[in-house]
Amino acid sequence: MDCAKCDAKCCNYSKFIVRLTDEEVESGKFDDAIAWQRYIPLPCVYLKNNKCSIYEHRPTVCREYTCKGDTRLLTNAGDIWCYDSEE
Repeated sequence: MDCAKCDAKCCNYSKFIVRLTDEEVESGKFDDAIAWQRYIPLPCVYLKNNKCSIYEHRPTVCREYTCKGDTRLLTNAGDIWCYDSEE
């Protein structure tokens, strides 16, 4: 997946929940209010100009996510919104 060619639909779309692990909450890398909630509300507060401003420290769920085949990102035409370099 080449996220650099995407317009951050997964970071803007309210059907996603970005839950933080216990380790992430305790890491001090997230704002106190977000750590207290234990999740990042969407649209993501760390998204700046459609780029992740905490990319090196992004949550595990963000690191592991791939939009390939995710039907939550279907357009009205039935196409996946994200760019998939494997297709």
